[in-house]
Amino acid sequence: MLATFARCLKQTTLEEIRGLQARATLGLRESRALQAVQHGLQRDVENLPESERAVPERALQASTVLRSLYSMRQELTALN
Repeated sequence: MLATFARCLKQTTLEEIRGLQARATLGLRESRALQAVQHGLQRDVENLPESERAVPERALQASTVLRSLYSMRQELTALN
């Protein structure tokens, strides 16, 4: 299930980041923001080094969709 979730994650995350960029929420180039947010969503944000935590946390605060994806990922992980 996590593999299927990971495949769906990229497109949805990209669309959300484009929306956040349009509102100037993240302040990074799209490719760098996508990489940082995906990295944070595929792992627990709390377990990331402090230097890598800021962008995923800002994205989660700014986007209901990304918060939902992160919550779903945590639930799927708990089932395994």
